[in-house]
Amino acid sequence: MPAEPTVQLLYPRLAELGLAAERIRENLVALEIDPDRELLERAALVGETAARWANASARMAELWHGLGLLDTVLERARALRVVRRPGRSQLGELRELLDGRSIELSSATVPLAERTLLGGAEITRRCSPTELLARMSDGFEIARAAVVEIGVAWEALTPRVEAVRRLSAEVERRAADQGETARRDLVEAGRQLATLDDALAKDPLAIASDQVDELGRALEAIRADLEATAELARDHVARLGLARRAITELGTLARAVQTADAELIVKVAGTVAVRPTLALGPGPLEAALAEVAALVDAGAWPEARTALDSWTVKARASLAEARRALRALREPIEARNQFRGLLDAYQAKASRLGLIEDPELAEVFAQARHELHTAPTDLVVVGELVHRCQAALSLPVPARAMPRRER
Repeated sequence: MPAEPTVQLLYPRLAELGLAAERIRENLVALEIDPDRELLERAALVGETAARWANASARMAELWHGLGLLDTVLERARALRVVRRPGRSQLGELRELLDGRSIELSSATVPLAERTLLGGAEITRRCSPTELLARMSDGFEIARAAVVEIGVAWEALTPRVEAVRRLSAEVERRAADQGETARRDLVEAGRQLATLDDALAKDPLAIASDQVDELGRALEAIRADLEATAELARDHVARLGLARRAITELGTLARAVQTADAELIVKVAGTVAVRPTLALGPGPLEAALAEVAALVDAGAWPEARTALDSWTVKARASLAEARRALRALREPIEARNQFRGLLDAYQAKASRLGLIEDPELAEVFAQARHELHTAPTDLVVVGELVHRCQAALSLPVPARAMPRRER
């Protein structure tokens, strides 16, 4: 029979398209009942998310329409399939249904201004089942990707925004307890949280990940600031006591700087007076601390903490500068004392070596001792003399001779 090979080819093709239609139906139903899709259907979307969902929703409508077109073709093909011994014309019709451009996608009226003499009044777009399946696959990917991406955004952002919301509520309660609900940074954080909440519900794709993190960090900073204020309210007596001790220490250091400065001028040659510039001296610091104490007494805790923090920075800078100045002033005196110790050690070594009576070495020892115990001491000259003693005592005994001072 000449028609038999054609039947053997067309019937499996019909079964293949039927299986494809069933899989399409299953996947479209799964997409329809997806919780994220149902949420998207109910949400009042705006912005980028609204645009993505509108496109995806239109694609889904096209997919259902395409499935209906495919079902129609399959229904007609199955009607031909049940014919016991199909003729040549029936097989040709079946072949056209399954492999030809048998599906009408759309038709539109051609305006008279665009119509030709031999052209029809309508233009029709057609495709084969295979082409329809390809179009539907592309549409399904677009719809599925939009639903998944928006769902992933909701899933990722919802717990993070909820955590920020809980933090905001905690900070708001703390601020209310301390009478600071009107502070600008807290009001701004509340405005940003409201914007995030609205975007999460209506346009999650517009939310950048770092927006949530930045708001969380801002609220953490506010909480830390409120805690610092509360801590001052609890511990203001101890904090003010520490501050007063810092003033006392600064006064002691300032006096030590003056004493060391005067001593250095007298005891070491070639030095000039050092007058370190403090960030704030004991007198001004004491006056500033009195202002802080007045704010504490008035219960103005935020203002008191801000003032005390600023005061503390200045006090630490003054203390550090005073300590540096004192070390710098004491270094030349310490160097002189070190030279004295070295000279004593070299004299003891000369005595052990039996060189203490050496005329040249004795003269250098005498000159060095005179310089070291006569004010002001010239550290350059002393350094040279002590070096000569060291060099002389380091030579082998037969070759030992007093190094000459270079002129």
